[in-house]
Amino acid sequence: MHPHTDIKYEAIKVLMRIGVFLLYYLLLIILGGVIFIAAFCFSKYMFIYVLPVIGGGQLTILLFLAILGVWGLAGMFGLYLIKPLFSFSKIVKEERVEITQEDCPELFSMIYDLADSVKCKRPKHVYLTTDVNACVFYDTSFWSIFFPVRKNLEIGLGLFDGTSVEEVKAILAHEFGHFSQNTMKVGSTVYVTNSVLYNLIYEKDWWDRLLDKWERSDTSVFRWFGNITRALTNGIKKLNFRMYRFVQKANLKLSRQMEFDADNISCSIVGKEAFISAMSKIDILSDKDSEYRDFVNALLNENKLVGNYFTGRRIADSLNPDKSIPELKFDVPMVAPLNNVKSPSRVEVKNIWASHPSLKDRLANAEASGFSSKNTTPMPSWSLVSEDIQKKVSDKLFSLIQQDPEHPITIVDDKEFASWTKKYISENYVPLELRPFLSRDIIEFDRDKLPEIDSTPLTDENAHILSDYETAKKDLQIMQGVLNGEISAKELSYEGVVYKKKQIPIEKHKAYVEGLFEKAKNIDSSIYKYLLDNVQEAHRGILAWAYDSLFYVKAFYPELVQMQQKRDSWYEELTRPTRRDQYDYDRLCRYIADFEQFCRGMIKKSKWELLRPEVGEECEKKILAYAETAHSTLSSINTDEINTLFRIIDILVNMHNGLYGRARKTVGHLILDIENKKTHISHIYDYS
Repeated sequence: MHPHTDIKYEAIKVLMRIGVFLLYYLLLIILGGVIFIAAFCFSKYMFIYVLPVIGGGQLTILLFLAILGVWGLAGMFGLYLIKPLFSFSKIVKEERVEITQEDCPELFSMIYDLADSVKCKRPKHVYLTTDVNACVFYDTSFWSIFFPVRKNLEIGLGLFDGTSVEEVKAILAHEFGHFSQNTMKVGSTVYVTNSVLYNLIYEKDWWDRLLDKWERSDTSVFRWFGNITRALTNGIKKLNFRMYRFVQKANLKLSRQMEFDADNISCSIVGKEAFISAMSKIDILSDKDSEYRDFVNALLNENKLVGNYFTGRRIADSLNPDKSIPELKFDVPMVAPLNNVKSPSRVEVKNIWASHPSLKDRLANAEASGFSSKNTTPMPSWSLVSEDIQKKVSDKLFSLIQQDPEHPITIVDDKEFASWTKKYISENYVPLELRPFLSRDIIEFDRDKLPEIDSTPLTDENAHILSDYETAKKDLQIMQGVLNGEISAKELSYEGVVYKKKQIPIEKHKAYVEGLFEKAKNIDSSIYKYLLDNVQEAHRGILAWAYDSLFYVKAFYPELVQMQQKRDSWYEELTRPTRRDQYDYDRLCRYIADFEQFCRGMIKKSKWELLRPEVGEECEKKILAYAETAHSTLSSINTDEINTLFRIIDILVNMHNGLYGRARKTVGHLILDIENKKTHISHIYDYS
């Protein structure tokens, strides 16, 4: 079916569902009106027939309170229903820098040419960021369902490294494809519809704060009506959630068709070759940018910052030793995405909740479009934006970083940043060939029963086995997700064969995973034996510490997760604005006391001989002292003690994560020392 035919068909389906939503919303308004009428009739009956009979006294006061409660319920429910009509959604992204034609004449010339070519309105505003992305966005209110909204364009300068003007043009042409789509009106209408439903389901605003105060009222009768209002709106929220899924499911299918349609428009303007190259490069640029942001964060931890975001990224890219990622050049197009996947998945599920088609499907659609690129001389995309504007965008991002007055941030020059980057890479870089062995959880094995080895286990064959095992575990999670309903799918493909939900061969895959588990376990034990046989005598204590730490944290981690989940649950309960009677208060105190006792047990069970270097002796003493001290949570809720407990939980989790990361890094350094025939190990603790 032709993409434009599909998109019209899907748009009609979405509009029909929006019609159902509007009818549903109208019925809710009518329900609110019925409640108002019922409140009026109740009040009228009370004033005419009941009050004259009972006269004065306490019963009269209770009756007046009941009348007020009924009107409060009707009023609050009515406000709940109509508040989305007056809400306004403004997408705020503080790192955006708005530019004009005077700032970037070449870029705006391209933007205007694209708008004219696609025959659509020019964007209302144009913004630049450091992201590897370009997108259309707009501000909305409920009335945007009926009235058009002007679109804005955001361009991430992260797209410009190693790309040509034509490739950036391909990306922007895709966005202008969205501008030109008649279905964009449907898209914005659906966006507003979802915003209304989101407001009715999740939004916490003035209405919720008012209801919270009502539920804490000192008058029990009035408080009772507040609880009824809460129960009524919670019931409506459940219906709203179903309506949200009903509308969103069709919209996401339309969204995927809109992406294909916008891709075709892009290919018609710049050609399929430029589009495919741009999309292939975006994947690499995104990975590089993510890695570079880790560098920036690590530098920030030392209270330092590079002077220019983009200059720093170029320095980091030039020093990156990972040869699996090609150097992107504006005059060298890519014909396909980079594929470093050693172990392809056996499972394929069509995600009905995805807003975009897969990259594979988008590139296949572009290839089939038939539009070829024009012969043009490649120009670097950075020629569209001056260095002053680049610096302005960089400065805006860095200006948002919160600074500690006691530890001000120092700006490092390019030379110093290059030196720092070399050191950071030497301490953290894992060679590609070792990643299957180290970038995963090592399986615990019996160190008293090690296999005999006569050569290194760090082979390509073993790397493939470990990659297969990690992929197989993820496949098993997907299959289980489909079976238990966490993933919405009626069928999935396994090894190229399509299975209905009830026929998914999960037992077959479990047996496959178990077989790989035994192989992976044997590889891990062989690596340990290889290290034991080859490390220097002085480093055997470090080796033992690393594996002790890895196995300890992995075994202890489920309890840490349980403790975090309980902490989050108690935090939500303690901060929930509600009025509790003495029974509820006493019960809450007992539960918190039990939780505190559980946490104290966790502190005592922790292996401090391994954890001590992560926090220091002073911190260790304070935490252990807390575990030995009796607290008063059984009879009362002490905010300071609760906050102390929550801080200790955060420290426990962070130091276990830190220990695990350091231990895994140490194993990597030991392997590298052997493989590179080094004579020392740097930047790890000697626990021997």
